[in-house]
Amino acid sequence: MPGLVYTFVARDSTVLAEYSALAGNFRIVALECLQNSQITEDKFTVTADQYTFNYLVANGYTFLVVADEAYGRQIPFAYLERLKDAFLEKFNDKGRSAAENSLNNTFRLVLDQQRGSWAGLLASWQQMAAAAAAIAELL
Repeated sequence: MPGLVYTFVARDSTVLAEYSALAGNFRIVALECLQNSQITEDKFTVTADQYTFNYLVANGYTFLVVADEAYGRQIPFAYLERLKDAFLEKFNDKGRSAAENSLNNTFRLVLDQQRGSWAGLLASWQQMAAAAAAIAELL
């Protein structure tokens, strides 16, 4: 399962930092979805193929993670909340005037680390769910 495959932080349609675990046109699709959306909520999801494009809008920034559809919505949005907190703590002011991809060098590692942490957590949850299902069958 691919998991959390692509993530970015943007101001309007300017991507400030991004990370991709897989090759693909995730950035193009994500920006098109963002530009074509009537944003009325701070959280929304768009589904394309087997992926969900999960958006969190806060403080003038858009935080996105593309996830395998099997991940549901809870894990991607928990990831985005932590990502938002980490970004705002370090770059809230600097991000207001930052150029396209200018924060990649400093924030890309955080994007990947956060993504990896959540992927590992999901694997643990899946193992626990499988164990619980096996125990339930025995009872």
